[in-house]
Amino acid sequence: MITLKSNGAAKLLELLENVIRSERVPTDEEIDNVLSTESMSFMIRAYSRAPEFSREGYKAILRNLAKPNPESKGLVLSNLEEGLRSCLSYEKIALLRQRLEKIVKLDFAKAEQTALKYLPPETPIKSTIYLTIDAFNTGMMFEGNASLSILMFDPDKFDVAGFSHELHHAGFEYWIKRNPKLQALLKEDRSYEGIAVKLIVNLLSEGLANYFCSPMMLHPPENAPEDLKEKIIKYGQNLNQMVQEIQSLLSDCLSKTVPVELCKNRLMQMLLDPEDILPPIHFIGGRIVEMFDKDPKINRSEIIDLCKQPAHFFTLYSQVAKRHEMPAFPEDLVQKISTLVRG
Repeated sequence: MITLKSNGAAKLLELLENVIRSERVPTDEEIDNVLSTESMSFMIRAYSRAPEFSREGYKAILRNLAKPNPESKGLVLSNLEEGLRSCLSYEKIALLRQRLEKIVKLDFAKAEQTALKYLPPETPIKSTIYLTIDAFNTGMMFEGNASLSILMFDPDKFDVAGFSHELHHAGFEYWIKRNPKLQALLKEDRSYEGIAVKLIVNLLSEGLANYFCSPMMLHPPENAPEDLKEKIIKYGQNLNQMVQEIQSLLSDCLSKTVPVELCKNRLMQMLLDPEDILPPIHFIGGRIVEMFDKDPKINRSEIIDLCKQPAHFFTLYSQVAKRHEMPAFPEDLVQKISTLVRG
């Protein structure tokens, strides 16, 4: 079941229009009125996982909109500010209001059906879609719910595959929440075990969603953007090295011989793409899941069941690694990580 919340985007458009009309800095009361909406609260909580992001940093962006030059620093905040500044015209605001009206009328059932095909039987998808104005992510999942940016999402070109990807994450998260130990570790931002678990969970969730729901992100069609095609070629040439980096980070987390902040930074480099095209973990996970799916000795049901049993990833990987000349995971590392992610 999908629920849509549009009030946050609507109120933010009102604030942007007031900035154009009055050419003055929004008051704290006006800003807090926007940020207290469900959609904007969701976006801020989701981005608060990024080291340089904060609610105060986002408020500073809104206060600065009436001034000629941007002031934010950091990957997420600078992109968000650039996106908001691109909306400072009556024409753009009118366009976004039209999009908002169209989006609330869309039927998301087809995307939900696609996601459910690649989730374990009896997976419930109960998700809220929060409409936002976001130049960094078209859509993202957090705590089982999704955001959708009216700045980047065109309802006239509704991408069922792209949104089923996000809904797949919601279904995946349902099973992760049924593993209390795993769920507790995922909430730890600065523990070695938490970093290792986040790496494995992201590898699986993004791998499954990209391969099954949005395969065009792994094998771009001819009409795909050139920057995506170039990124995929580069990643493909370095896949073995990137898998070795995953092994190295897991090993360092378990040995605890490297400063934890360094390990966290290495994790974020895998989870984010500074060019905002495709993060490394999406490609690595997707290509590995593809190897599983094309192996005649592996049933698709085993792959889908990784949502429930993430530790089984290593068993499947060991079956395909040699055939594809991929680096093997050391046995002692496999045992330790499997114990960590097993419910």
